[in-house]
Amino acid sequence: MNKGKHVIVRSGKNREFVNLTNQLANTMGITNFQASERIAIFFGKVAFSICKDMKKKMYGLVLTGGDIALKTIKAMGISETMVQEEVLPGIPSGCFINKEFENIRVVVKAGAFGDEGAIVRIIKLLMREGKNEHNNIRKLRIINFYS
Repeated sequence: MNKGKHVIVRSGKNREFVNLTNQLANTMGITNFQASERIAIFFGKVAFSICKDMKKKMYGLVLTGGDIALKTIKAMGISETMVQEEVLPGIPSGCFINKEFENIRVVVKAGAFGDEGAIVRIIKLLMREGKNEHNNIRKLRIINFYS
């Protein structure tokens, strides 16, 4: 991360991983919903830790999936965001109203919005903006996925 590389944080990429998680939850004596909550909180904490450590080297943050996006924002201590534009139909972009993370552009993509190429287009947009604003691409992008 300190070398200016992009970071992707994600959960299992297909239904098989979700089923395995549900089986594990059952063996632990918790519900699937409780397991989902724990995973979302974990992703929020990971994203917060990365954002806190890398905020001076970071331009954009892409959050996907409703629960994880909300848990990440909560873990970061964010109570408000300012929506500035729609980067793609139904996919807002803006900034956090928070001194610690005010210079981080945030894009929130709910699972139901955008086609298969939406994430790639959002990342490319952030890369162009980060490069234009800072004259180089040293900015970190974090993506949280939840399947």
